[in-house]
Amino acid sequence: MNPKMTIVGRLGKDPEAIGTSGARFSVVTQDRVKNDKGEWEDRDTTWHSIKAWKTLGQQALSTLKKGQEVIVYGTFSADEWVDKEGQKRVTNEVHAESIAVTVYTLSKMNTTPVNDPWVKETVNA
Repeated sequence: MNPKMTIVGRLGKDPEAIGTSGARFSVVTQDRVKNDKGEWEDRDTTWHSIKAWKTLGQQALSTLKKGQEVIVYGTFSADEWVDKEGQKRVTNEVHAESIAVTVYTLSKMNTTPVNDPWVKETVNA
C-alpha cells in the first residue's frame, strides 16, 4: 500500500494535459527561515510531480496557473526504471485525490494584475 501525503506549495508551470482525461504539473515546496539579520532565506527546495485524472485532472487544467499556491492530497508512488545509459533512476509522483487553492491564492485571483514575487511574470487573474 502506498502512503498518503499532503503537499502545500506553488505550481512551477501551468498544468499539461495527459491524453484526454488527465493533467500533469509540478509543485515546488521550500522551507523559509529567518537568518541572524532577520531576513527571510529559502532552504531545501523540493519539486513534486503531480498527476490528476478524470474530473479532477480536467478541473486542474482549466483552473490552475503557474505560481498559484495549492494544497494537494494524494497517494505517493516511486517507480524505478533504467535510462538509456543503463543507470537506475527513480521517478517520484503523487497521484492527486484532491487539489485546493489556498486562501492566499484566492485573495489574489480577484485582483488584476497579480504582482506576486513568486511569479516571474505578471499574471492577469
